[in-house]
Parts: sequence; structure tokens; C-alpha cells
Amino acid sequence: MNLSTTSLIKSACVVGLSFGLFACGGDKTETSQPSAKSEVAQGQAPMNDEIVVAITQDFAPFTYLDEKGGVVGFDVDIINAIAQKKGLKIHYKSTTFDDIFTAVENKTANVGASGIYDKEERRSKYGLTKPYHTDTPVYFYRADNEKLSKANLSSVADLNSQVLDIAVVGSVDGLSSNHTIHAVKSEFVGFTGVLQGKYDVAFSDASVLSHAIKSNPDSAKIELKSVKYQGDVGYVMLVNKENTELLQKLNEGIDELIQSGEMTQIKQKYGLNH
Repeated sequence: MNLSTTSLIKSACVVGLSFGLFACGGDKTETSQPSAKSEVAQGQAPMNDEIVVAITQDFAPFTYLDEKGGVVGFDVDIINAIAQKKGLKIHYKSTTFDDIFTAVENKTANVGASGIYDKEERRSKYGLTKPYHTDTPVYFYRADNEKLSKANLSSVADLNSQVLDIAVVGSVDGLSSNHTIHAVKSEFVGFTGVLQGKYDVAFSDASVLSHAIKSNPDSAKIELKSVKYQGDVGYVMLVNKENTELLQKLNEGIDELIQSGEMTQIKQKYGLNH
């Protein structure tokens, strides 16, 4: 595909697409872990060295399922590497993105992950790790979209000068109430919806969009345009505000991965350039 960008979308992971979800790499992570189909028991999350991590299954290349139904991805590799260093036993709990936060608040999960942005309002409510990856949020649309083909979009203000069907995961600040906002389960749903003409615009992280383009052979005939809608953001993991001991272990693990060069190796595995 020819991808025209008003801003940059540089990182990509060249891998297959499986069952409508992005699939990256292919190797299952080495640290012992249950399949995402093996949900942890309901109720309070285990304590001490047994850690429940709440994730979403459809955020490739960060957290997703491989062809065998196992949990894989960049975030998973980071967590598993930290677990090895800190002697933690990890269980993954698959849920929706919004329910990651609920699980941590209710203490049915110890950790939340899956491309979570570092935001000040979250720092006041949760214990957030130091950022371990940065990405660029973008919005994108088909170059031949009748509403937008002659528009010169370079900002969210330009976007708000139109009346559009927009797909978002979670919430996006600054959108006009004139738009029809469609809450979708994953960036992939927004991506395919834009390709099919169901939505005019969708929001994504640049790495996720690049991965989708490389992974979806059907997209090669369609030109997309993308626009950065805010500056780079950091990815963090979150814990309950009270769990300072676990937060310290996670931060120490992130530092150790950076210092040893393992963080760079894992990023290269998933085609992440930031």
C-alpha cells in the first residue's frame, strides 16, 4: 500500500494476519504462562509473587493472541522478562480495554497493560510505571473518501470542520459533537471499517496502524492518509495506587531491561522504532 502521511507512520511489523486480529512474530513467549483462554478465577487477584495482569487480546503488536490462542506481544514480552528477573509468576486476564482499569481498581488484577497512555489524570488515580515505549497517536482515512478527498487535513480542528463517522477505542479528546462517534472494540475494527467505507475516520497509534497495513494484504490497493493528532505519548503499566511494592519491582525491571539492551531487542522483534 502507498500510505501518504501528513505526519509520520514509520514503524511496522511484517507478519501474518490471523482470524481478523493482527498477528506479529509468531514465537510464543518463553516465560511460562497460561493461554489467554485459561482465565484466572473470579474474585481477588493473587498477591505476593503471583501476579494477575489484565490485558486486551486485540492490540497487536502489543497484546494479542497467536494462532494457538496464547497471549503474545511486545507488552507481554516486557512483562514476562520482568517476571523472570523479579521471580514473579504471571497469569493473564483477558478483558476489554476499559475493564483493565476496573480490574485494577477492584483488585481483581494486580497489573494493567496493553498500550496504556501516560496521562496526568491516571497518575492521580493509579500507580503508573515509568514509560517503556513511546508512540504517535494519529487519525487516518481513505484518500478517496468523498467527504475528505479535497480537504486539507492537518489537525483535529480541520477534522472538526467536517461532519464525519469516526471510530474510536476508548475516548479521544477534542472531537466535535457534530461527529457521529462509533465506539469500537479495537483499532483493527476501526482500520477495517475505514477500508470498507463504514467509517470516514478512525484513530490509532502509529505502530498499530503500520502493523495493520503490513499485515493486511487486502489494504495494498487502498491509499490511506494519516495525520498526527497529538505529540508522542508514553506507554505505561498501571497498578493499584496502594501497591507501591509491586510498582517498584516493575520500574526496577524496566530499568534493567533498558540497561541490558533487552528492551531494544524486544522492540526490534516487533518492528518498533521509538
